[in-house]
Amino acid sequence: MKLALRRVTSKRKRGRHVSKRKHWWHHTREYLWPTMGFLSFLRLTKLQIKRQKDAAHKVALGLAFGFLMGVQPMFGQIIVAVFLAWVFRANIVMAILGTFIGVPWTFPFIFFWEYNLGNRILMVESPPPFPGVKEFFNVEYLADVWYTVHLPIFVGAIPTGIILALIVYVVTYFNIDAYHKLREVRRKKKWAYWKEILKKHAIIGKKK
Repeated sequence: MKLALRRVTSKRKRGRHVSKRKHWWHHTREYLWPTMGFLSFLRLTKLQIKRQKDAAHKVALGLAFGFLMGVQPMFGQIIVAVFLAWVFRANIVMAILGTFIGVPWTFPFIFFWEYNLGNRILMVESPPPFPGVKEFFNVEYLADVWYTVHLPIFVGAIPTGIILALIVYVVTYFNIDAYHKLREVRRKKKWAYWKEILKKHAIIGKKK
């Protein structure tokens, strides 16, 4: 029985280690643009999610709450996601991680989608205005911006977050559950392998 370990080449880009991030802008840079690359960062995040010690349901539910709040156009998404995870006994770390779907690179696409979806739900067609400096001090203009821009985004964010959370929960749950089952099978095979070796050595060392 062969138990081959996965080989990691030395040429793999690892990025800046946590111990070498001495200043706040180092952490900010890793958040905005990971030094290891986005693909490697996504693979590492996927592996960290699978290795969570909680049950698959708790991990998937916490991540779903994070995605649900991460696409909402409001402040304090992390606080609300952590509160939901605490109430429903989900994984709080995964809830915090899920909110990071809303980063400066994804917000424009998310808001554009939610804006158009909100207009379809409200059955209106209101192009977003292009404000000037003087308009920010006009009360009527601010009220018009609320009804033409902010309201459609808020309306479109609700179904977007719910559907995205459901998809994330289902995909995450079945992936983690399959990973846990595979890991359990590997543990049993490894134990059987070492058990066979111990028995073999015990037979060899046994005096006749």
